[in-house]
Amino acid sequence: WEWMVADWLAFGDHKYGDQVYATASRLFGKSARTWEDYAYIARNVRTSERSEILPLLLHKPVARFSDDPELQRRLLGIAEQFGLSKVIFEAVIELHLEGKAFDHLLPSQLTPIARARMRADKDRERIRKRMKRLKEARATNRG
Repeated sequence: WEWMVADWLAFGDHKYGDQVYATASRLFGKSARTWEDYAYIARNVRTSERSEILPLLLHKPVARFSDDPELQRRLLGIAEQFGLSKVIFEAVIELHLEGKAFDHLLPSQLTPIARARMRADKDRERIRKRMKRLKEARATNRG
């Protein structure tokens, strides 16, 4: 359903401007900024290149390659195959673009300590996002 809303927003922002994101936020409960990100991804990742396995936001790192759908498909395939987190996926993309090996970042190659660090980083990011949403909600309630 998120892809449907993202496509709707990508279309709607041309006609209605930024107010469409505030409307989506009220209707669907995510921040307006999140919906802006979703629309950006929907505009830049064709339906035929989207993964049904990966979360919508995991497509964001490949959205910048909208002029190269084959690259998008190849990179998303790596993320699917190895179940990469966004942080690891972004690192894999950068190494891939530089023509460097990235096998050491794949989950099957990670040591338990490296996995624990990645999990901690992911938890910190999740908490940071939650705090940001709470601050936004408080600011909205005050205004």
